[in-house]
Amino acid sequence: MQKAVKNLIKDRGLEKYNPNVVQVESKPSRPINHCHENSQEEVKLHRPYSGVPNPVKLVAGWIVSEWNGKYAGVIPHFWNFDTRTNTHYDTTDTGYFKNDPSANVTYVVDTTVGDLNWTNAMKGIAYKSDNRPRFVYKQGTIPMNNFSNQTIESLCKSLEAYV
Repeated sequence: MQKAVKNLIKDRGLEKYNPNVVQVESKPSRPINHCHENSQEEVKLHRPYSGVPNPVKLVAGWIVSEWNGKYAGVIPHFWNFDTRTNTHYDTTDTGYFKNDPSANVTYVVDTTVGDLNWTNAMKGIAYKSDNRPRFVYKQGTIPMNNFSNQTIESLCKSLEAYV
């Protein structure tokens, strides 16, 4: 497991979840940058008749890029889980980091991602060589002392003017 993934799991307190890193099958059929809507549409698409549990669930978490020599990128993301086949899959088009469709990413489950109020100011999180998280926004980066929901919310709110 790459260092940025280990740091993300530690910094977000995700050690208690098992599994926290999952294999996700790529099934790109929906537009990039609309992962929440894409995952919701996928759930709706598989909605069964009334009274029957939906076999497709929405999953919240992060995708982590491989180290590129300068940083490893971390962005919030949503994908789906099919209970019939016990598989995670992602319908959002690929190319999350620098529009590189071949970029290898690791999916990390974090159920609290859905609780965050993201704004367009937030582009992601970057782990640089010192392995401390940095909040990435349209105008640059801000070092983060911790990677809590409160810290992210506060930074998003303070940077809404940059949207």
